[in-house]
Amino acid sequence: MDLQSIVVNQFNDSTGWKLVKYEQGVKYDPVSVELIHVDIFPVQFFLKFTAIFPMGCIDFGEVKSKLINNQFYVNIYQEVNIPEGQGCDFGAHSSVKIIPLNVYGLKKGHYFFNVHDNFKGEFTIEKNNFFKEGITL
Repeated sequence: MDLQSIVVNQFNDSTGWKLVKYEQGVKYDPVSVELIHVDIFPVQFFLKFTAIFPMGCIDFGEVKSKLINNQFYVNIYQEVNIPEGQGCDFGAHSSVKIIPLNVYGLKKGHYFFNVHDNFKGEFTIEKNNFFKEGITL
């Protein structure tokens, strides 16, 4: 099980820093990953995740991506939301989440994405994906 620590601190002038919240985030594997390409300069790429969650109070949480060399490493975490004073239904449900890959500023070339080592893909940026210096949108 791959965990992500979530820490929330709060500063108080009289007592200094205080730990307010600490949680472990758990990765969740989607059932499918689709690459979406928007071919208008500057080009954009998105990943569309579809997942089946076992209970109604579990859904997509934070999604983190990091570009190393020419590969985007993507981690998806689940989030549990149980409203105070209520329970969680046990019915499975599907959910969809779309996230952008940060491709603006990249040079033309071949790139890859990797989601938890279970879903891998590739795409090509045909020309440098940035405006020349001095030109803005």
